[in-house]
Amino acid sequence: MFAYNKTRINLLAILISIIIFIILNNFLNKNINKNNKVNTENTVYFEVSNNLEVDSRITSIGNFYKSNNWRIIIPKIKLDAPIEEGTDGEILKRYVGHMKETEILNGNVVLAAHNRGYRSNFFQEIKKLEKGDEILYQVENEKRNYTVIENKVIKETNLSEIGSTSYNRLTLITCEENKKEYRRCVIALENNIKGN
Repeated sequence: MFAYNKTRINLLAILISIIIFIILNNFLNKNINKNNKVNTENTVYFEVSNNLEVDSRITSIGNFYKSNNWRIIIPKIKLDAPIEEGTDGEILKRYVGHMKETEILNGNVVLAAHNRGYRSNFFQEIKKLEKGDEILYQVENEKRNYTVIENKVIKETNLSEIGSTSYNRLTLITCEENKKEYRRCVIALENNIKGN
């Protein structure tokens, strides 16, 4: 009925391959777009230094533990992340880690997180923080506002930044890209608000 020669068979095989490629490409693009949608429904309410209630739409980056009441919120880099006790590998895969040796509320609160190479790279953008930027820290019902005073690179062996302080301070630590022996260190002081 149909006479098939090698040329027709090759053309048919190429045509079928192109159709399959187009179908698979469309399917994969739909799945990638679906997984990369930004979650904008998470609206965070917090009290800022001027005591005004602010509706700040902050994108949750890798934030799949929204019920966790121990959090760090950095509006400038659109970060709203859960905190968990400890800084071992398993904790840092899912949370910002709290260094156990440091304070939880008063004094020097030291937090660490990944900035690349993992699913939850919570501190990926802290290198962009500048003097005057605001950081919000929450432990259960206690909320504190901090202002960045310094963003610097320190040696991995420099432990002075995680020591105790007599004043309330937040210290953020992460790796420094392509510099194994260095760490990024952001220091923020608590805002003194009358009436708090």
